[in-house]
Amino acid sequence: MQHLNLYSELDRVVEPPFSGRQQLWIVCAVFVVMMLAYGVLLIGSQLMESELAELAARQQTMTEQLDTLKAKKSKLERENNLDGEIASLQNDIQFRRQLLASIDPPNSEQVEAGFASHLEGLARQNIDGMWLTEIQLQQGGQQLALMGRTRAPEFVPRYLQNLATETIFSGRQFRVFKMNIPEGENNLLDFELRATESSDAQRQN
Repeated sequence: MQHLNLYSELDRVVEPPFSGRQQLWIVCAVFVVMMLAYGVLLIGSQLMESELAELAARQQTMTEQLDTLKAKKSKLERENNLDGEIASLQNDIQFRRQLLASIDPPNSEQVEAGFASHLEGLARQNIDGMWLTEIQLQQGGQQLALMGRTRAPEFVPRYLQNLATETIFSGRQFRVFKMNIPEGENNLLDFELRATESSDAQRQN
């Protein structure tokens, strides 16, 4: 028969599976883990804010550079347009000098009897962006050929309308009109005009 000594078991301390001490350690461990996680997240957030500020600074720099490039582009476009206008004016000046030289040759009396009026009429008409490169007058001015260049095709008919206001060219009938793009040029057109004097103007002369 087995006897149980109940008195010896009275002084024994029996702890539950999760005692208060163990729960305290678990809470402390969880707190430490949370603090570490918070620290990692805080550092990561600061790094992201720093990268974001750096990206914003880069974007501002790129925006300023883009504005600078746009300003340079506009300046270059204005300079190119100005160069074109200067070249056009120089061509006009050269053409007028050639006309003046033709109007006042050594034998001025011969010119006055021939082509002086025609050249003076051509010299009075001028359209920016269009100039003559060659003038042919034959048979005392009855046959006329004009060769030149223009920046726009509509300048040619406008020039002819202006030329018709000159008495010497009144009644001219341009029977030949040619226009083509010169090789290596994208913004210029070569043109050729040929006309004969009308029968009414011939009878008046």
